[in-house]
Amino acid sequence: MPSAQEVEAAGKLSLYGPLPPVGYFGNALLAYLNQGECFRLAARVGTMICGLPCVYAAYFLGRAIFVRALPAIALPLLVILHRN
Repeated sequence: MPSAQEVEAAGKLSLYGPLPPVGYFGNALLAYLNQGECFRLAARVGTMICGLPCVYAAYFLGRAIFVRALPAIALPLLVILHRN
């Protein structure tokens, strides 16, 4: 894995990555199926559909790692509120 200095040296694009690579499958599939006026909307809906399992996984992972409720809910909130 790259170090923090290597990621920072690569620039802004290297920091982007809100979903795992499989998360872009829904985006690409719905965008391909709706190549008309709704192209952008379909791509965003695809991202949201693939993002839901990521949030659920973060919720269950947070509950498995942390005993207290507040830290356990912080992991899915981090996934939801993540921005560049």
